Amino acid sequence: MVNDIGRVALARLGNVADAAVNALQRRLDVDGLTAVDLRALIEGRLDAGKRQQLAAAFHASGRPVAVAAAAFASTQAELSAALVAASRWRHAAAVEGVRALGGMLSDAVAALLEPGTVGGAGPTADSKGTTTFIANLMDRTVDVATAINDASIANAEMVGQLRAVDSQAQAIAAATEETVAGVNEISARSQDVARLAAEAHDVAEGGREAVAQAVRGMDAIANAVAQSAARVSELSEASDRIQDILASIEAIAAQTNLLALNATIEAARAGEAGKGFAVVASEVKSLANQTAKATEDIRARLAHLRAEMGTIVGAMQQGTRAVSVGQQQMREVSARIDDVSDRVDTTTERMAEIAAILRQQTEAAQEVARGVTDIASRAARNSVSIMRNVDATKGVESLLGKQLSDLMKQDIPNKIVKIAKVDHIMWKKRLADMVVGLQTLKAEELARHDSCRLGKWYYGAGSMPFRSHPAFVALEAPHRSVHEHGIRAVELFNAGNLDGAMEEIAQVEEASERVVAQLDRLQHAPAQATQPQASGF
Repeated sequence: MVNDIGRVALARLGNVADAAVNALQRRLDVDGLTAVDLRALIEGRLDAGKRQQLAAAFHASGRPVAVAAAAFASTQAELSAALVAASRWRHAAAVEGVRALGGMLSDAVAALLEPGTVGGAGPTADSKGTTTFIANLMDRTVDVATAINDASIANAEMVGQLRAVDSQAQAIAAATEETVAGVNEISARSQDVARLAAEAHDVAEGGREAVAQAVRGMDAIANAVAQSAARVSELSEASDRIQDILASIEAIAAQTNLLALNATIEAARAGEAGKGFAVVASEVKSLANQTAKATEDIRARLAHLRAEMGTIVGAMQQGTRAVSVGQQQMREVSARIDDVSDRVDTTTERMAEIAAILRQQTEAAQEVARGVTDIASRAARNSVSIMRNVDATKGVESLLGKQLSDLMKQDIPNKIVKIAKVDHIMWKKRLADMVVGLQTLKAEELARHDSCRLGKWYYGAGSMPFRSHPAFVALEAPHRSVHEHGIRAVELFNAGNLDGAMEEIAQVEEASERVVAQLDRLQHAPAQATQPQASGF
């Protein structure tokens, strides 16, 4: 069943699996071991006789067992990584495939190393080869676990960034929607102003027409007053001529009265003969006196008429001046109304331009809102995809953890250093899982630098053989920094300060690189006795 799953996994990898097997065959460099035979050996399709033949050929080649063990371990790591990548959305299949591949490769290398003694090599050589294989296998497993956990941490950081982008995009979308609403409100107000401006224009046009009519009426009044003044002036001239006539009549009446007096005198001289003439002269004198009185009465009436006409002329002149002033004022009013109308027209044009700009701004803002919404949607989808990827790797992590647990039971040089590297990576991953919501952490639940597995080894008796090593001395400060910044990151994250937590996690990453570098140096120090295990990192 396991081999069937392994064969399916190799078939899924296709050319990648073929290339890996070909590379393994070249690294082993054993006469008679073809890539086809090696593929059959890995898949468990070789009979016992063929397996013994290949094992004998390997031992006869004199190739170091450690070389074969390292080659198989490297191939396992390569195929496992490729399978995880190919099965990113099917984590269960990836877990089963990696487990099956590990079993098949372990069986293959065991079959290749099957003979106990060849050419006097003895059991000691096989024992050393097996130990080397296990050590190399553990190194490769640690490397794969580190790579997967680093990928998970990177995914977590991307999810955090994508969530920040989503949050910011939603905030921008909300702000854009408010902007659009504000622009629409301004547009509505602008349309109201434009409508009022149009009404003001109509009112101004009506006022201008009314003023024009008033000006025309004032002009007509002015013309009528001028004509009346002309008639009054003509009447005054006629009155002057009548005065001249009256003067002539008065002169005639005075001469007539004088002649009547002379006639009366002559009639008196004539005596009885002039009595009739005296009567006539008396009548003439009486008529002359009446004429003088009538003339005087006409003169008085004419004087009164002239006085009235003077008053009328003064009033008409005053009216003419008032009409003239009114005309000027009406013309000024008309000019002002024209100016108001022009300004209203300009305002209407500007409001129309503003309305057009606001429509463009509304369309642009809506386009921005759609773009931001799309960005937020894409960020959310990417976040979901990455979370699926994170979930897919969890099964592989579980498998690698089980494999590491099995390997930790073996007697491997500097095992505690190898374990510490894995613990260290897993501790960092807990922070990453916290950021993406896969795990809830409390600061008080995290181990201090002196109480984790590495810390207990570092400050315990098991580290005595390493304490003179420069890498051991250089390990303490970054190890402490990792824990301090990690605990601070949890505190900030639980307080809602995601940016601050990410900054602290960045500090953890920086210090972690130095920790891993010193552990790598210690890993290549002279082999030490196996140390007892303690609680996790």
